[in-house]
Amino acid sequence: MPPARSSTQPRAKREQCALVDALDAAELKRLLVALLDAHPELVAEAAVLADGQLGAVTVKGVAEEVAFALGLLEVESIWERSGSQPGGA
Repeated sequence: MPPARSSTQPRAKREQCALVDALDAAELKRLLVALLDAHPELVAEAAVLADGQLGAVTVKGVAEEVAFALGLLEVESIWERSGSQPGGA
């Protein structure tokens, strides 16, 4: 988790954080790869952090999210667009 920003940080540092915050996922990935290439001593720490992030994802949690999303679907909304099916109407 990034450190909390405050108005006491130097302006240049806040502007650098804004630049990083503006990156999309692909750009952030390239930045991380470049940082780890330049600082291989950080690879182990990055692996621990990644494991912590991925460890927060559970099969049960994903199943609950999928079930919830499926529950929001209205079958009637696709009946009109489904067309005829082989062996059916």
